Amino acid sequence: MSYGNPILVRHVDDSMIGGVCAGLAHRFGMDVSLVRIAYILFSILSAAFPGTIVYLLLWAVVPDEMGRRARLPWVLVVLLFGLPLLALGCGIMGSMLGALLG
Repeated sequence: MSYGNPILVRHVDDSMIGGVCAGLAHRFGMDVSLVRIAYILFSILSAAFPGTIVYLLLWAVVPDEMGRRARLPWVLVVLLFGLPLLALGCGIMGSMLGALLG
């Protein structure tokens, strides 16, 4: 198998959010849409939380094509505020579903 790029970098020009999926696709010579679909399936099957953490960590750690890393304060804001809100929302939805179905 021939890989597209010898190192993993985020592809900001081909990104939808942070360029992580595009970077993985270019690194392994795959179609970007397939990697995005696989990521979405992984996130859904892992209850969204681990998939979101992995994406945010890769976004913070993996540099873009120019060698720049993501602005860490932005990623920290998402980690500190976005993830707890996501977890709260999932908990509320789960309890509502449990009340409706139970």
